[in-house]
Amino acid sequence: MMYVTDGWGRVYAIDVSAGTKGAVRWRFDPQIDRAWAGDVACCGINNRGVALWKDKIISIALDGRMFAINKATGEKVWERKIADPAVAETITLAPLVIRDIAIVGAAGGEYGIRGYIDATDLNTGQPLWRTYTIPGAGEPGNETWKDGRERWKHGGGSVWETATYDAESDTIYQGVGNAGPDYDVEYRPGDNKWASSVLALSPSDGKIKWASSIRPTILTTSTRSPSIRSSTARSTGKIASWSCTRPATASTTHSIAPTARSCSASNMSTSRPGPPARSEDRQAAQLRSQQGCAGLHARQPWAARPGRIEDLHLACRWQELAAASYNPELNLLYLPTIEGCDSITTIEQNTSRTRAAR
Repeated sequence: MMYVTDGWGRVYAIDVSAGTKGAVRWRFDPQIDRAWAGDVACCGINNRGVALWKDKIISIALDGRMFAINKATGEKVWERKIADPAVAETITLAPLVIRDIAIVGAAGGEYGIRGYIDATDLNTGQPLWRTYTIPGAGEPGNETWKDGRERWKHGGGSVWETATYDAESDTIYQGVGNAGPDYDVEYRPGDNKWASSVLALSPSDGKIKWASSIRPTILTTSTRSPSIRSSTARSTGKIASWSCTRPATASTTHSIAPTARSCSASNMSTSRPGPPARSEDRQAAQLRSQQGCAGLHARQPWAARPGRIEDLHLACRWQELAAASYNPELNLLYLPTIEGCDSITTIEQNTSRTRAAR
């Protein structure tokens, strides 16, 4: 039996035993109110699949609910409300099941949510723990939000790619999405932990074992939820080259070359200075640190123009919409990518004039 979903969270049980044509045995419909989806779901109507647990299917719906479904009949056993679309939270990732725990997270970083990772007790359908990806007041990392206006409360750090679990160390590795607001880091000076990061957590209580920033204070929205894969061997790939010794994780975002990281907490802690305060300094620093976006066909660098910031992170290398996959027999890491270019044009706003116009 094959279990697949559509973007609205409907689950289909397809009998593929004939080997020539599948037959739908049952369909479960979560009955989502679709009227709000275009306003709340940032990036389309998405659902990235289900998880299997004992005699049940564990699925999610875009409106923030989790379901336990009878595998044989398609009947709902229980449901739990996790995310709140009223504050722009949605769930799009496939649950990660570890023992009797299902782990998901909230998407919606573009709309000012404070991201989190959430666990459900599958025996009862009740909440087990919730860990916020953006540290709260008094928690380690909160001091890296230096705006002085508590913007961490809407700091993004959404979660929408399924985590990876390492049984040997009993550790979850979760990629965390970009900070908010997406585009202008002047509104959120500092390292903005733990947006655009990797978090290692205990599945039993959600406590963070260690964390590492992938791209702190990123200028654009193109750094999303890093794809995390555990590796059990030292390997070099043809598509992407990396090497590590077990236990290790490889993470990818918009860079073709993934980063291999040791699971030792001492090796993972990173701290980098925030961006220059002035917009023109920030633009110059980014242009100096990145190569120009190659044209899609001519492969010629794009020239930066006055008042324009090339979206160099989105341009050319974007790996996020589908997860990476690792083949331990071939020692290859496969990365689906999108190649394209974008730009941002900066316009200075006269605040006093805007207020007078109102």
